[in-house]
Amino acid sequence: MQREPLILKIGGSVITDKERPLTIDRESIEAIAQELGEAYREGLRKIILIHGGGSYGHYVVRNLISSRGEIDEEGFSDVTWWMGELNRELVMRLRGRGLPAVSISTHSIFYERSDGSLGYHLEPIVMMLERELIPVLYGDAIVSGKTRYSILSGDTIAWRLSLELGCKRVLFATNVDGVFDMDPSKPGARLLKELRISSDIVSLDDSSSKYDVTGGMRKKILEGLEPQRRGVRALIFNGRKKGNIYRALKRYEDVGTVVIY
Repeated sequence: MQREPLILKIGGSVITDKERPLTIDRESIEAIAQELGEAYREGLRKIILIHGGGSYGHYVVRNLISSRGEIDEEGFSDVTWWMGELNRELVMRLRGRGLPAVSISTHSIFYERSDGSLGYHLEPIVMMLERELIPVLYGDAIVSGKTRYSILSGDTIAWRLSLELGCKRVLFATNVDGVFDMDPSKPGARLLKELRISSDIVSLDDSSSKYDVTGGMRKKILEGLEPQRRGVRALIFNGRKKGNIYRALKRYEDVGTVVIY
């Protein structure tokens, strides 16, 4: 029997068309819904689903910053609207597969305090998990006591919930196979089956890292330092490959890179 919740964070690049603004990838979403449905029917009932913005959130935020230099009131409304649209598209297809998915408005639960720390109200999520519902959150704009408005990433939500809700596993479905020992576009690049943060932290935090964890991947890993110190196990894998979502949910760790402390 499943005791603690499981977090599945799906990158925006997995569920949207990165080349076309505000465009979902219906085929990919349907595949995710099918595999998630299989795992749920087989007894995996405590699942928190989080997704990124892809060609929705990133596109809207980038345009706001380039045109206005910041996220203002109108911009906040724009970001939350379009991210809500993407969320509803995903939830609709999960429900179409018979899954009790529930849209959770991230900006209604999370906020940034004046000192920059993250505040949140998690009771609704806890109660949903007790009823075997699937809360579906997403990276979003949130109100801030420090800068008026701030962007909260899906990765940050995933790591924070893993601590607060006692999760043992966080699964990151991306558009790459995992973490490599060099640029994966180069001949001879090798996919790492395991990455131990306690011994590799210096390499990860350096621009000359021997691992391909630049940009978003580096941040994704380093942001989870505290949860990993407390025993949370992460798996980074390719969510666009058929069967990987299901295998990751069912504890098969041969689909990507396991990240531990």
